[in-house]
Amino acid sequence: MSRFRFVSEHRHAYGVKRLCRVLEVSRSGFYAWDGRPPSPRTIRDAELGELIDEVHRRSRRTYGAPRVHAELRRLDQRCSRKRVARLMRDAGLVGAHARRRWRRGRPDTAPAPDLVNRRFDPPGPDRVWAADVTQFRTGEGWLYLAGMIDLYTTTWNTRAELRTAVFDYIEAFYNPERIQHRLGHHSPATYETITAVA
Repeated sequence: MSRFRFVSEHRHAYGVKRLCRVLEVSRSGFYAWDGRPPSPRTIRDAELGELIDEVHRRSRRTYGAPRVHAELRRLDQRCSRKRVARLMRDAGLVGAHARRRWRRGRPDTAPAPDLVNRRFDPPGPDRVWAADVTQFRTGEGWLYLAGMIDLYTTTWNTRAELRTAVFDYIEAFYNPERIQHRLGHHSPATYETITAVA
């Protein structure tokens, strides 16, 4: 079976863009083989898909559909959040998920299962993530700092390397770029500028 025929037979389940990428064939080649031009919706999906991929990449692969949608709206790209979620799902793009709030259980509650069987050396990226939370007391109450790392990639040879990586994340991405729902879909730096002017 030709690769184009495979794309044609599975396009409704997985989408042409994703299948062409996986099979390493061009979409234009597929449509030429298919004998008909893509529909306006397909063309728009392809355009949005490229924008979504760019926004997701710039977010350091952390944004889910709500934040990607908010960023697209900020860029004057009109589309529904459901469409963004579908296109992200078709492209295999996912955001970093917040943990559900932990609640203290009864003393006789069984401990959480060890899902990785104490194996902390995964064979590739995005297989095993670890998280930790620390807290700092302030005059106004507690301040919490949460960190997440991919156990395959977040190894450093020196403290200086780790300091540089943390500084880069906070000062080059989180403060100036990462949009926050509670800040009206602005980054902390942008929000601070807006509120200082107001």
